[in-house]
Amino acid sequence: MLATALACSAALAAGDPVAEREHEFKASKRANAAIKAAIARGDAATVAASADELAAFAARLPSLFPPDSRGGLFSGAKAEIWNRFPDFVEHAQAFEAAARALARQARETPADASALRERQGRLNESCTACHRAYKRGW
Repeated sequence: MLATALACSAALAAGDPVAEREHEFKASKRANAAIKAAIARGDAATVAASADELAAFAARLPSLFPPDSRGGLFSGAKAEIWNRFPDFVEHAQAFEAAARALARQARETPADASALRERQGRLNESCTACHRAYKRGW
């Protein structure tokens, strides 16, 4: 379901990198909420699938910030993204690694809710670190 939403959002925003990344970030927020809810109900399969979606998003993240895509009505992107792009890419890679680690943890049998919550916490820390550095209002 999330993959379909991401594909539709990307198609709608094609040609507008600011709109595309705003759609992608909204989808990532929904995926993270799905992970939290799935952990609470013991649904490791949904945790793994949503974490895989986040890892795929993280891998695409640098491509969503081409040099000519600054601004936008709702964009919170700081100029530092483009001024320190290699560091921004490292943050995206840390986000991807955290998402992949959560997906692996969710696939372990039996799934451990405490370990999943810890991994989700690390995932959220990777998001927050990037937002602090590269998003206005953090």
